[in-house]
Amino acid sequence: MKPAVIIDEEFRSLIPSLRQEEFLQLEANITNEGCREPLVVWEGYKILIDGHHRHRICETYRIPYKIVELKLESRFDVKRWIIMNQIGKRNITNDARLYLIGRYYRDVKHNQGGDRTRAMYRNCTLHSKELVGRMFNIHPNTVMNASKFSKALDRIAEIQPESKELIEDGTIKTTQTDIVKLATLPAEDIERVLVQVIDKKDNLNNINRLITRERKVKSIINQSLQTDKKYNVIYADPPWRYEHASDSTMNVEAHYDTLSLDDICNLNVSDISHTDAVLFLWSPSALLFNAMNVINAWGFEYRTCMVWFKKAPVLGHNLKQVHELLLIAKKGNLPAPLPENRPVSVVEAPREGHSKKPDVFYEVIEKMYPEFSKIELFARRRRLGWDCWGDEVDGG
Repeated sequence: MKPAVIIDEEFRSLIPSLRQEEFLQLEANITNEGCREPLVVWEGYKILIDGHHRHRICETYRIPYKIVELKLESRFDVKRWIIMNQIGKRNITNDARLYLIGRYYRDVKHNQGGDRTRAMYRNCTLHSKELVGRMFNIHPNTVMNASKFSKALDRIAEIQPESKELIEDGTIKTTQTDIVKLATLPAEDIERVLVQVIDKKDNLNNINRLITRERKVKSIINQSLQTDKKYNVIYADPPWRYEHASDSTMNVEAHYDTLSLDDICNLNVSDISHTDAVLFLWSPSALLFNAMNVINAWGFEYRTCMVWFKKAPVLGHNLKQVHELLLIAKKGNLPAPLPENRPVSVVEAPREGHSKKPDVFYEVIEKMYPEFSKIELFARRRRLGWDCWGDEVDGG
């Protein structure tokens, strides 16, 4: 009669999944030749600690198997043995190896009361991350990264266990950094991204872009602009969406994520603008009508515009574009700039990065309205004297 073994889910989670071809080969070997290698169980408990794939196949086909018992003092010792045993196998993937190192570090840290508790190692004192690093011949920073990766993968496994297996066996081709980012999303967003990846609706190597888009859309659409201040000067360069790009070189989505016209119009800009305020809104010439809709939705009235002459032409849908418009709209009774502070309507400045606007326009606005509070929406970096809001700004 076949001996009964117990499956402990925590121990089982430390067993990396086999690639499909590896599992099928193991299945063929066992069904043809029987289970020649015994399963390993924790002595006195009959809890399986090695041979989970063999056990699964034997149970499926009712194939007898043998067990050997291994004496270990505690669950910590069992997990350490499993991890060291698995890491020593030649078919383990890099992701699975880092996951196990991260899990081991977390157990060591917990067992010693934290990373700051010093542990004895060959007559010298080491932090937990240093101790683990020496054990696996890796830098302590790599140990910390492995810890973050293992935590992230554990959270993903709670939401969709299949995904952990696909990540460990290399089916989902991504990076540890992307997995850590993915794990920070709400559960429903994690599940949606993983479904897209597993079903191959999106490029398997493009998971980071999916994560970034989830964050940006939620940040911009679902969150209000959190501030008690009211601003007199609002400067905005929205991520306009083009519906007519004819090829990939003209598609701005290749450079950054965009928002629909409705998404931009629905931002609560009116809540942060003073009763008397001016809006400077960048608009590509092809989206001028959309920009006018945004001006109205944000509670402003169009007054005039400036032109940025870029010198070098950019291929557009109908023309080679050398200019972009900075629309100026107002509400209330904000005083006009003093005559000596009014700029010329055309500013010549070279192009820099994709969609980046020249710094000279900050200077123009500051000269026009030196006395008033200012905020830049969709900002990419901070500027002295301005508040800013945007998912690309440092710390924003």
